Amino acid sequence: MINTTILNLNAFKVLNSDNNETLEINSLTPNNQYSYLITLKKGFTEGNYNIFIKELYDAFGSPINNDSLSFNYVPYKESEEFYVESFEIINPYLVKVTFNKNIDSSSALNLSNYSFTPENRINRISFDNTKQNTLYIDLTNGNAVGAVGIEYRLKLVNLYSSYTTGRIKINENSGSIIVLTSQAEDLESVYFYPSPAKINNGDGFLTFANLPNFVEITIWNLSGEKIIELKESDGNGGNRWNLRDESGNLVDSGVYFYRLVRKDGKNNEIENKIGKIAVVK
Repeated sequence: MINTTILNLNAFKVLNSDNNETLEINSLTPNNQYSYLITLKKGFTEGNYNIFIKELYDAFGSPINNDSLSFNYVPYKESEEFYVESFEIINPYLVKVTFNKNIDSSSALNLSNYSFTPENRINRISFDNTKQNTLYIDLTNGNAVGAVGIEYRLKLVNLYSSYTTGRIKINENSGSIIVLTSQAEDLESVYFYPSPAKINNGDGFLTFANLPNFVEITIWNLSGEKIIELKESDGNGGNRWNLRDESGNLVDSGVYFYRLVRKDGKNNEIENKIGKIAVVK
């Protein structure tokens, strides 16, 4: 079974072996529990290709042997399908989705045709002013997506292409599921929420978001006593603190220091960041 979170975004390489050209990958998303869906920024031309796989891990965290796949591509007439061609997380509350054909506006504006796992709230759907195959999903007043420590899956159903393209129903599985997760490259844009964090009878939390992979988070009180140490290494860009110390006791209201340390694969410190957080009851 595959790991639905790809820790190494360079795990896949697509090469035209006829001219030694590397094709730029546009997006990588899980297709099902056994396969990934790769979309490219430029389509195939007739010829021979290789897909190389390296530094990939399965669902249980075990490394997968480096491997390659060779195939020959012969152009054929595109079948009449409608699917998500690419997507981009513009910011934690705005997602851009591009389809392979122009979109039927009435089906696209129906919010019931979009379902999140875990649940999230869509504020509105809008269209690109210049591209009829592109829409924007506004999550204002919902939950942030991307490098936030939670992997959100967005399922699109009952969407259709425009009447001029045949009003084709969107594919059932491949091309209709978007996995919204990412990770940062450094500590520059790390943020946390909510602020202040509320203990809320033991159910409160504070999330560090927009984290790169391999980050250690240490939290101290104002007296310099270490409260807890957390680690981010699963590639989803976030880590949640349940406002408890290492013994499982809820912390008191007050101000706390945090230190973030980014490390490389050999456990060497690359950079660090220090800041303050507030906790209230």
